[in-house]
Amino acid sequence: FYPKHSHGEEYSLEYSQQTYGYSNTTNFLLSVKSPRRHLWSLFTECKYDDWGRKQIRNTNFPNAGGGKHTDDNPSEETDDEDFVAWMQHFFEDSNSTLIPKKVESFKCYHPSNYQARHLVSHQKVPHVTTQDDVDVVPPLGLVMEKYRDEIAWTALTEFFHASQCLLYWRYTKEVGDSIDGDEDKATIEEMTLYLQEHCICTTDGQPTHTETIVTHHAEGHRETFWDMPASTLKQMDALTSVDRALYQQALVDFLANVIEMEFELHDPEEQNHILCDYATAKYEKELEYLLVNTPTNNVTKLVELMRKERIAQRKNK
Repeated sequence: FYPKHSHGEEYSLEYSQQTYGYSNTTNFLLSVKSPRRHLWSLFTECKYDDWGRKQIRNTNFPNAGGGKHTDDNPSEETDDEDFVAWMQHFFEDSNSTLIPKKVESFKCYHPSNYQARHLVSHQKVPHVTTQDDVDVVPPLGLVMEKYRDEIAWTALTEFFHASQCLLYWRYTKEVGDSIDGDEDKATIEEMTLYLQEHCICTTDGQPTHTETIVTHHAEGHRETFWDMPASTLKQMDALTSVDRALYQQALVDFLANVIEMEFELHDPEEQNHILCDYATAKYEKELEYLLVNTPTNNVTKLVELMRKERIAQRKNK
């Protein structure tokens, strides 16, 4: 697996293909996050992370507290106000439209469709935008083509544990028999054991694993986004139009793949699930805005419907 480090630069797909090789035996992995949540993460990474603080120092990064950002501790009290001003910087200068534009980004992230741009950008690290790179609203068709044809596995940050189970399942199933080295065999055995012990919910829908959440900074965290002002949500959605389409497709595909894994490893008819009820219930309100072309915009109910449909398909065979 590459890269070997747990953190570092976020490479574009094109750069990764050039660096790590591109062939029928190379699998590229993708991780996506609910676009509204991810947008806030980019903002707070610039405002609070040590790296971000160095980047925005002495720029005009929004600071309702007054003056330019220095080494002084920023204030969480102005987060909402600074966030709106930060987003507005990336729109065309018009009060009537919300059209993202290429513009300097306070030496930090340009947030417009940040996740989708990584699939189609020609840059090594698409933190910012350049005049010769793809547009900040990249062509949806091209983004979805890259997603469908070039990505072997996609993780959803909101469902990290189930994503890990899905990766282990796919890897042991598709690669396990061809492994020769002792170290690789040990990895397969470790993954298999994890699948057996942790990739199943308890009878009351709770996890059988302990999750560790790593954060880059202590300040600026927000639990919910659906309850932000409508005008703020409108700006957020305007900056992430392609990201939203990408995430929705990734979410539906992810759910289908997890359900397929449940059928192979357990018996869903006996309520032996891998994607636990507590996990989907946590994000029901947060993901409603993304599920616009599905039978329901409630992710828990959507999972139930997809499981029932899969059970019916199996019975009809």
